[in-house]
Amino acid sequence: PKRTILLMVEGESEEIYFNRIARLSNRYSIIPKTSKDKRCEDIVANCAKMAKRLGLDDGDMKVAVFDLDVVTGPELGRVVNLANENNVILMPSNLSFEIWLLMHLEDVSKVYSQEDYEDRLSIHLDGRYRKSRGLKDEVRCMM
Repeated sequence: PKRTILLMVEGESEEIYFNRIARLSNRYSIIPKTSKDKRCEDIVANCAKMAKRLGLDDGDMKVAVFDLDVVTGPELGRVVNLANENNVILMPSNLSFEIWLLMHLEDVSKVYSQEDYEDRLSIHLDGRYRKSRGLKDEVRCMM
């Protein structure tokens, strides 16, 4: 049987993106889920809880995906400890997930504001990028 990768993500854009990746994977069963809580510690805790509900075993992967702009230094230490205690892999997505999306479309060599990342994505996607709304078709174009 396929091994499972559970991805507990911060927002809908990430879930849509990883659902598209899941359709492309023949090797793993990829399950992206949006965390109801947005704090990094909560994302890790929700990942561990969901893994138990799904009955994941040691051969499966639990991954918490979050933006680094929402975590403070002291919180990051607690997040790392919680992740280690629950065998959750941490996958920070730079400052913003939109950076990751934009990197599919252009060479990102400088830091922009969150609004600038969204504006740059809209330029590439004919004005259609607005955080998760309508992202399904745009993700298809990126891959």
